[in-house]
Amino acid sequence: MVFEFELGRLLVCPGRKLCGMLYSQKVDPEAPIVVSGISARHGIIPIHITSSSEVLGTVQVLAFVDVSKSDVSIEQLAAEFEATGKVKVLEVIKPTLDGLLIDTASDWLTIGGSRALIVPELCYGQLINGVKERFGSGGEAFLYHEGIEAGRGFGRMHLAIAAAIGITDPAVVFEKVSAPMLQWGGAGKVESVRIGESGGSISVRSLYECEGTKGKGRPYGTMFRGVLAGILRELFGRDFEVEETECVAKGDEMCSFVLRGK
Repeated sequence: MVFEFELGRLLVCPGRKLCGMLYSQKVDPEAPIVVSGISARHGIIPIHITSSSEVLGTVQVLAFVDVSKSDVSIEQLAAEFEATGKVKVLEVIKPTLDGLLIDTASDWLTIGGSRALIVPELCYGQLINGVKERFGSGGEAFLYHEGIEAGRGFGRMHLAIAAAIGITDPAVVFEKVSAPMLQWGGAGKVESVRIGESGGSISVRSLYECEGTKGKGRPYGTMFRGVLAGILRELFGRDFEVEETECVAKGDEMCSFVLRGK
């Protein structure tokens, strides 16, 4: 079974009065209970709440709420939050249009301290497929090599995470860090992974690059092949050949890749 996780930070709710707040909250088991209690007392309905990782005893929280039936303004609510001593309000977020609330408080996004972008399928799908369809084999070669460079960046991130928990074996890093993080990053659902010094294999269901390509009649995961090759180069310190042996674009159930060390 495949589960989706909605990142949020954007709400489209016609007919509802929306507001948001970005605040720093102490890592205290009572803090979320107090905040929730204040919100409930004033008839405020939480719609989307997310938080960052802990830094120096606090987490940064982004909350989108429906204030249609609230008996206080968002500014009054912020003041009550701060009066608890457990919250520091960083910014109140007002809707850009009625029924439309967008996180305009966060200046940019980061993952493990590295800046990140959110690129939805309507954008990356057009980008990848447009290059393939317009430039043919030349476009696919370009995407493959771009994938390698992206994969090398991912590989360095994976090595840093593994080093922080004392893991140095590249095969273990690929299986226990890289493969789960490919799924974490939205590449698809990793169904199986096997890796050793000489090579291995990995299978991914609903691979981002191949969604909606059924009927193409050939493997379509060109960029992802490059991503895998780049990750493996960083982890093992040598080149790997990556071949897509199964692909939904040619009627297979999922996309599978054979990894061969050079």
